[in-house]
Formats: sequence, C-alpha cells, structure tokens
Amino acid sequence: MLRIAEAPAWRPVLLTSAALIALTAIHPQMVPVIGLIWAASQALLWAWGVRPGWRAVLAQALPFVATLPPLAYNAWILFYDPTIAEWARQWRHQAPGPLSLVVSLGLPLVMAAVGLWVSRRQRDRMLALMLVWPPLVAALLYLPNAANIQRRLLDALYVPVGILAAVGFRALVRRLPRGWARRLQALIAATSCVSSAIVLAIALRFASGAFPGDYLPNDAWNAMHWRSSHHQRNDRSRSSPQSDRRLPACAEFQVYVGY
Repeated sequence: MLRIAEAPAWRPVLLTSAALIALTAIHPQMVPVIGLIWAASQALLWAWGVRPGWRAVLAQALPFVATLPPLAYNAWILFYDPTIAEWARQWRHQAPGPLSLVVSLGLPLVMAAVGLWVSRRQRDRMLALMLVWPPLVAALLYLPNAANIQRRLLDALYVPVGILAAVGFRALVRRLPRGWARRLQALIAATSCVSSAIVLAIALRFASGAFPGDYLPNDAWNAMHWRSSHHQRNDRSRSSPQSDRRLPACAEFQVYVGY
C-alpha cells in the first residue's frame, strides 16, 4: 500500500490485491481493520498538508474493492448459514483488561511509546501509518463488534508495536557511545525475547506428548470408528472423560459425554 501511494502502478496494485484476498481467506476480520487503519493514515497525511491525486487514491482503493466479494460471502455465512451462525452466537472473544494488555506487551510497548512520540514530533510521512495503527486497533479491541471477536484483533498490534519500538530505541541510544549502545541493544533484544521463548517452550512441551489427554491412542481411534460403523438406528453410547468429545465427533448416533 505504501508503494502504491508513492507511485501508483498496476504491479503493486495487483500484488496488494492478491495479498488482501489471501488474507480474507485466512483472517477476514482483519481486512476491514486494515482499511480503517489506511484511511486514518491518509487523513493524518491530509492534515499534514499532503494532497494525493485522484489516480493515487483510486489505486489505493482498488485492492480493498477486490476483497468485497469474498468478504460478503464470509459475512453471509457468518450470519445466515444455520450451523455457522449458531456457532458464532456463542463466541466470546473479548479483549483482555487494559492493564493485562499493557503488561503483556511489556518492554516493546515502552519503546513503542517513545517511537510514537518521536514520529509525531518529526511528522515522518513514512511513519504516519504507524502513528494511527496502534491507537486505532487498541480502540477497536474495546468497542463492541457484531462478531464478538475483539481478542483476535490483538494480531494487528504486534507489527506496529515492534516497528515503533525500533524507532523509539534508536532515538534513545543515538546520543550514547557506540559501545554502550550495542550493549543496551543486546540487553533490550534479549529481554524482549523472553516471552517468545516461553511460548516456544510450551509448544515444544505439547508436541513432546507431555499432555496425554491431547493425544488419542491408535486402539481408541480404531475402536471409535468401528463403533461408528457398527451401530443400529436408535443406539446410545457413553463417552468417558478420557475420550472427551472425540466419540461424538465421529459417531452417527447419540452420545452421552463425560460418563
């Protein structure tokens, strides 16, 4: 989008359209968020006196227009397909409390706050997008939306916080001697990676089979499928706490879960 704004041409328009359509297939709720962020950044540039031509505005709008058919299809399924609509009604993906969010973002958020102040003071046109991105997403996290998926919008915070943190850190160490700046950079990077290391450790622990309840032995899997293919019309079955909801998932008869 930045490349389109700098020099409107068919190649970046097509590539951006393809990227946004792919995102619609994976995370459709993110496309309207990106549209709002982009519109807010253009409004900020307009306030700074930047006046794009009609050709540039049209080229920036085309990728979002390309996503309208798949977005409409997703919305139709979400609200009108009986199974999906019933499933979506029980979603409760509310955002964490503001204090929890601030603590979880940790040191990068502190650096990002410095980067936000520096970018605003310098009126850096290339960082106008970053100036509106985190505040707008933070507001959307706590505003109601039709799909109750506020917590999933957290995915839209990490990239701008990381970029602004780099800008803020650079501004802080610019006046330090090179040796001290390097040591501080290593310390900040190592400290910021602690939470990522914890997440990776948890993932490795799950993958190692440390939680047997998350895995089903082959014998149990085969028994469930045998039971599903050898049943009468009015059969009933009981599912133990160990097999949990796996038997109802593959059975074509009524199952009582948790016995």
